[in-house]
Amino acid sequence: MPSTTSDRKVQSRIKATNVARGARASSESSDTSQERAEDDQSTCSGLDDLDQPWPYQFKVRETVWVRIQEDGKWCQGTVISSKTTTDKVREGATGKYWRVNVRNDGKTVPMKLSPQNGDIKPDNEEVRALLRINGFLEFE
Repeated sequence: MPSTTSDRKVQSRIKATNVARGARASSESSDTSQERAEDDQSTCSGLDDLDQPWPYQFKVRETVWVRIQEDGKWCQGTVISSKTTTDKVREGATGKYWRVNVRNDGKTVPMKLSPQNGDIKPDNEEVRALLRINGFLEFE
């Protein structure tokens, strides 16, 4: 599916943000790691691939995108609890799992998902652009 001009602009902005962040990280030692992490989490900038893990902090009732099958299908869901559980994620590390109600084929299914596995993303402009570019979101 060809990308739209809007998608290309978002991709360009994502890449420019990544370059700027790299330059900022090397030149500004006064920023704390926590401040940079909070900035990254709020926008999801730096996310180049839908499979990429991202340590995002979700809020209750936040709309999210969830990969529900290994074939890569993405569906919308809603975070249903602020309580998280900790368990193993990719590469043997531990990470937070969020409780989400996922809408798929007219059914709502509760799931526990971790952004560090790359299976859950916030519903924002950058993620929607990646979904469109990869053929998972045909219209809005």
